[in-house]
Amino acid sequence: MSGGAPAPPARPAPAGRAALFLGAAAWSGLCAALHLAGHAPSRPPLPVGGWYAAQAALLPPLAAGMAELAVILGMRLGAARPGALRAALGLGMGAFAAGDAVAWGALGFDQLGRGSLVAAAIGLGLATAAGARAFDGPRAAPRALLCLLAAALAGSPLLR
Repeated sequence: MSGGAPAPPARPAPAGRAALFLGAAAWSGLCAALHLAGHAPSRPPLPVGGWYAAQAALLPPLAAGMAELAVILGMRLGAARPGALRAALGLGMGAFAAGDAVAWGALGFDQLGRGSLVAAAIGLGLATAAGARAFDGPRAAPRALLCLLAAALAGSPLLR
């Protein structure tokens, strides 16, 4: 038995929260740019005029909720560093937003859907590789992928 005060509870890693914020901010910025350019999704999830403006405002809190879901599931799956899942989600969102911005610029808005598929695949791959750092031992990448997919599915009804 060691003398002294017990260790303070673990605090969330600020780097994970910062990465999540940056990824959500990048995606919000893309949504704002799409709105300012006069674009709208063909099927917005809610009957709201100016959906991209609404999505730009919703993204930061939605990303936080998605990240918490990934962290909670990660803890259930034995994550040693669950905050790494926040950073991974932020990286995936940032990569997706960057890919979408490139697709929009190169292909135009009408072809953005095709570019989004590529951007989503790249973002998910990068996020899975980064999220695997949350886990020790075998099957780290599949466990990270499961956490990230659960978060993405939870947020997807409001994302276009």
